[in-house]
Amino acid sequence: MAKDARRHKYSGKQIYTDTQKKDGFASVLARKERALKNSDGRKTNGSFAATDTEFKEACARAKVEPTARQASKWFRKTGMAYRVGRVTQPVEA
Repeated sequence: MAKDARRHKYSGKQIYTDTQKKDGFASVLARKERALKNSDGRKTNGSFAATDTEFKEACARAKVEPTARQASKWFRKTGMAYRVGRVTQPVEA
């Protein structure tokens, strides 16, 4: 048990503070970091749309907003940003 953990007066159950959580007493910052990623370790669509420069440039070329919905379509290889805005590299023989 953590050093600063307390017990309820009557029930004896542990009382958790802001920085503690039942899943191994993770800090608030660690929980926020985990919240930005999916279960497979990839960023969420919203955070990807806000941070990825290649995706933002593709959206600008396709004249669409870089939204979470477009990011979802980007990962599925559909949508205007993927089909129109993406720059394909020519394959050299």
